[in-house]
Amino acid sequence: MTDIAREAIEDWRVLDLGIITAGAATSAVLADFGANVIKIESKSYQDPFRRWAGKWDLGTSLSPVFQFTNRNKRGLELDLKTDEGRECFLELVAHSDVIVENFRRGVLDRLGLSYEVLSKANPQIVLASMSSQGDSGPDRNYASYGSTLDATGGLSAITGYPGDAPVVSGRNFNYTDQLAALMATGAIIAGVMHAKKTGKGAHLDIAQREITAFAVSEYITAGALTPVEATALRRGNCDAAGLVQGCYQTSDAHWLAITVPSESLFLLCAQLNYVTTHTLPEPTEVAQIEDALSRYVGRNPSSKIVADFANIGVSIAPALRGNEILPSGMGAVARIFPKSPNGDYVKGSPFQQEKAFSVHHEAPALGEHTEEVLQELLGRPTVEKNN
Repeated sequence: MTDIAREAIEDWRVLDLGIITAGAATSAVLADFGANVIKIESKSYQDPFRRWAGKWDLGTSLSPVFQFTNRNKRGLELDLKTDEGRECFLELVAHSDVIVENFRRGVLDRLGLSYEVLSKANPQIVLASMSSQGDSGPDRNYASYGSTLDATGGLSAITGYPGDAPVVSGRNFNYTDQLAALMATGAIIAGVMHAKKTGKGAHLDIAQREITAFAVSEYITAGALTPVEATALRRGNCDAAGLVQGCYQTSDAHWLAITVPSESLFLLCAQLNYVTTHTLPEPTEVAQIEDALSRYVGRNPSSKIVADFANIGVSIAPALRGNEILPSGMGAVARIFPKSPNGDYVKGSPFQQEKAFSVHHEAPALGEHTEEVLQELLGRPTVEKNN
């Protein structure tokens, strides 16, 4: 993203009703891009991530996962279940460009804040609804977490080892939510650009299940064409194209990810003292070569393996743990974990540009900026109650 594009997005105002990961992380990426993001909660309904401590103690007063997905936002306390809260919200909508929400389907309608109502307050508003199954269809009322999206989107069926159970990405990784946030960001940017050009907003129906299925679409279409193959999709670290590939433990207890391209196969076999006459090995021979590779790696330290295999064109890298990645100084990887003003590491932006994105504000306390936001946008520091 160029600085010119970033400056354009800095004029955008986002009303963030997102919770947990998908919705909150989407607005966090928009905040990274420079948008003015206002996180809206109430005492009766706070983002559950505020109390989701996880297993890490990072020395922060806020839950780490809440800090990660709400960086660079301002906090506004507003109860949408009250008449005053809804009226104030609609006033804010008139001064905004985007609303992000990932409630269950029907929640906004029951609050009296359907897209039709919102668009009357601001015809250019872009409402991004990030539900589990989308706004229509037989599954529209189903709720989900990352694990159930892994399952219904087809991801868990192809994740794991042959003969073992399907694997979900888990609460601490939540791959489907992270993917949905990045996809949704692009859709929102396109929606706002269209609204500013035409004067017409949009209701973006962003189904997280559809995004998950899109990510593994080649497996879904292949399974539809050849149903027999659909029952044997889990291959662990193996490659369907016949590449020698896997993750192997060395004699000094390190793990190395290794992929052997076809042009390096004979050199590898020579290194292993394994005799082969095939340019591309048959599947049965791939298993034999991988077994020889596993035994060879297990007899040698990681430094020797990396040096020897890199010299013969084998792709190889250590399987780093979380506490090893930042100290390794891996360029862009290190840059996406910046420190916030209070000195805490936070999850930053997955994108880079000449002027790197920065974390200029920690995640807000509940309602931390209520007076500031209301004064700035509505000219008053409090929510006015009906008489």
